[in-house]
Amino acid sequence: MAKPNYLDQSKRLKTIISILTKYGLADWLSDYKESWVSRIILSKKNKSLTQYSREVRIRMAILELGPTFIKLGQIISTRPDLISHQLMRELEQLQSNTPADNQEYIIQTIEQELNTRITDTFLEFNPTPIASASIGQAHCATLLDGTEVIVKVKHQGIDHTIQEDLAIMKSLAQIAQRSKVLRVYQPLKIIESFAKTLSAELDFSKELSNLKRFIKHFKSKPDIHFPLPYPKLSSPKVLTMEKLIGTPLTQMREHPIPEDKAQAFVKKGANMYLDMIFQHGFYHADPHPGNLFYLHHGIVGVLDAGMVGKLSNRDRYIIQDMMLALAQGHTEQLIDLLAQIGAIPTSVDRPALIQSLEEMTDDGLQTDLSDLDMQTMLLQFSSILRQYAIILPSQYALLIKVLLQIDGLINSLTKQFSLSDIIRPYFTRLLIQRYNPRYILKQARIRVHDWTTLIERFPRELNQIVQDIRKGQLTGILEIKGLEQFINRLVIGIISSCLSLGSTSLITHRIGPLLYDISILGLIGYTFATILALFVFQDILQSKRKKK
Repeated sequence: MAKPNYLDQSKRLKTIISILTKYGLADWLSDYKESWVSRIILSKKNKSLTQYSREVRIRMAILELGPTFIKLGQIISTRPDLISHQLMRELEQLQSNTPADNQEYIIQTIEQELNTRITDTFLEFNPTPIASASIGQAHCATLLDGTEVIVKVKHQGIDHTIQEDLAIMKSLAQIAQRSKVLRVYQPLKIIESFAKTLSAELDFSKELSNLKRFIKHFKSKPDIHFPLPYPKLSSPKVLTMEKLIGTPLTQMREHPIPEDKAQAFVKKGANMYLDMIFQHGFYHADPHPGNLFYLHHGIVGVLDAGMVGKLSNRDRYIIQDMMLALAQGHTEQLIDLLAQIGAIPTSVDRPALIQSLEEMTDDGLQTDLSDLDMQTMLLQFSSILRQYAIILPSQYALLIKVLLQIDGLINSLTKQFSLSDIIRPYFTRLLIQRYNPRYILKQARIRVHDWTTLIERFPRELNQIVQDIRKGQLTGILEIKGLEQFINRLVIGIISSCLSLGSTSLITHRIGPLLYDISILGLIGYTFATILALFVFQDILQSKRKKK
C-alpha cells in the first residue's frame, strides 16, 4: 500500500497520535512501521486512565482532540450498525465548549456578510454569546421592529482547521485500512461521508434552506413550530432566525409539567418525527433534548436544522418492509431487503445470519405488529449488523439512531407509553395508504414506465451488438452457420431471461398490485417469459427435424 499522503513531522498529527496513545486507543497504529510513531506510543501511555471503560476513554480523547473530532464523534454516534449502544450513548454526550471568538471579529463578520452596519440592522445585539459550539456561536439580538432573534456566526478560521484535520483523518483512515479488525468498517468511506456532511454544516445557508423546508411541510400544523429564518440577514457565515421562547427539554426536570400535558406534548412530537420520516422523507436528525422546546400552549419547538436525514420513496418502502419483517419474524425477507440495499457482504455466513435473526425474534419479538417493542428490536438488530459486518447505507443507519433517541426522549418525559405505542397506529395507517387502490395504480404506472424504458432501450443496445458482429469485432460468432437464426434466438432468449429475472424480483418483494399476496406484474412477466422460452425451444426442435 502506498504511503499515506501527509508529512510525517506534522505537529498536529503527532498531537493526535499522542492523545490516542494517552487514552490507550492507538493499538491499531502498530501496523504503521515508523519509528517516530513507535516512540510516541511507548512514551505517552497513561496507565491511570485504565480505570475508565474504553467507551469513556474514546469520548475523553475526542473532547481533547477538538472541534473536528467532536463533530466526527457526533456523526459516528448516528451509526448503530458500526458501534455498540454503550459507545453510542457516550458519544451522544459530546458537547463542544469551543472558546468564543472576540467581539471585534463577530461584529466585523456580521457587517461584512450582511453589507451593513450592525447598528442599522439590530436595535440591540449582545456581543456575549449564549453558546459556543464546534462550528459557530450564538448571540441574542433584537431587530429594529422589536422582534427577538438569534444570530449564529461561524468561528474564525474553522474552515482551515477542519480541512487540516480532515486531511489527517484520511491519512489515519489509510492506516486503519491495514487493520484486519478495522478494515471491514470501511474507514476511508466513513471519513469521506463525514467530510461531505461536515461541509454542509459549515454553510449556514444550507441550514436556512432546511428551516424553510420544515416550515413549509408543517404550515398546516400549528402545534409544530420551527424558528423563522431571515434570509436577508443571513449568509453562509451568518444565520439570523427567530428566538424560541419556551423551555428546552434539558430543563424539564427543573420546570416539570403535568402528566397529561407531558403525554400530549410527547404524542405531538413523536408524530411530528414520524411525519417527517415516512411522509416527507426529510427529517430533523438531531433530536437532542437541547434542540427541542416546550413552547406556549404545549407547542413543539425544534432548533438546529443543520443535520437532516433524507429518504427517497424507495427507502421509505424498504424501511416499512423491514420493520414488518422484523415484527413478524420473516427473517428470509429481511435478509433479501438488506441485500436489496447492498448492505450484506458477499462473504457473510447466510445460514448463521438467519439463525441469529430468528433467535432475536424468538427471544423478544412477537408475530403481531401490536407487540412491537421498538427499542428492543432496533438494539438487537443493530447488534446483529455489527456481528456480521453488515454496514447499512448512511440514511438507514441515521434513521435507527434517530428512532432510538426519540424513544429515549419519550421515556424521559412520561412512563405511560413508548414510541412503540405511537408508531403502531401510525404504521397501520401507512400500510392502508400504501395498499390504497389509487396508490397501487400510481405505482403500476411508474413500473409500466420503467418497463417501457427498458423495452425501448433494449433494441438499440442489441442493435449495437449486431453492428459489432457485422464489423468483425466479434469474429468468433461470424463463423457460426445460420447467424441470423442464431441472433434471433439469442434476442428472444435474453428477453425471456430478463422477464424471468424481473418477475422473480417483483414476486419476491411483493410489488403491487397483488393477487392473493402475489405480484400481478410478476405473474404477467412469467407468462410472457414462458411463452418466449417455449417459442425458442420449438424453433430449435424444428431446426433439428429439418436437418434430419
